[in-house]
Amino acid sequence: MSKIIEIIIAILKKSPIVTLGVALTTTVILLLPDGVAKGLGLYDIRNSHKWVFSIIMILSWGMCISYVCFFVGRVIKENLKAKKDEKERLLNQEQIEEVVRNNLQRLNPDEKACLLLYVNGNVNTVRFEIGNSTVEGLAGKGILNRHSGHFDVMEGRPYSIRQGLIEYLQVNAGLLESASRPPRPPGPISYI
Repeated sequence: MSKIIEIIIAILKKSPIVTLGVALTTTVILLLPDGVAKGLGLYDIRNSHKWVFSIIMILSWGMCISYVCFFVGRVIKENLKAKKDEKERLLNQEQIEEVVRNNLQRLNPDEKACLLLYVNGNVNTVRFEIGNSTVEGLAGKGILNRHSGHFDVMEGRPYSIRQGLIEYLQVNAGLLESASRPPRPPGPISYI
């Protein structure tokens, strides 16, 4: 008889659906009224092995409850981790924006002139000649982003301004007051 219980426990560990099915089946068998059990031919089996059905029912319901607790715990853990990651991302984004805004306070006239191309043209991306040290300096300060895709040597490399900075520079126009003459991109100005 203990061999049968070991086999049943091994089956119950395999799948939560099987476990739920066994739990429901044994519960129904144990709670059937005597007249219905006799009609189904389960009365004698149920009464002679009632303790086996009871043990199986208790084990299977216990395993179902543990499956549910494990699943709920995992979902809660994943949600808490997602909230923590989002909070860290927002905190990092705020720190980056603060650093970028501090860098905007200390721009030289050439860098201000480069940013005027974005503000005056109200565009997010402008192409500059490859190796432009002023633009590379702005990228190093986190104000512009280099596009890593393919680019044409004749047209120049595209650089995009960080999101929200055009609006910030339009509101704080005094930051770009002492700009020198904007650099001339190779060929015609290429706004993307």
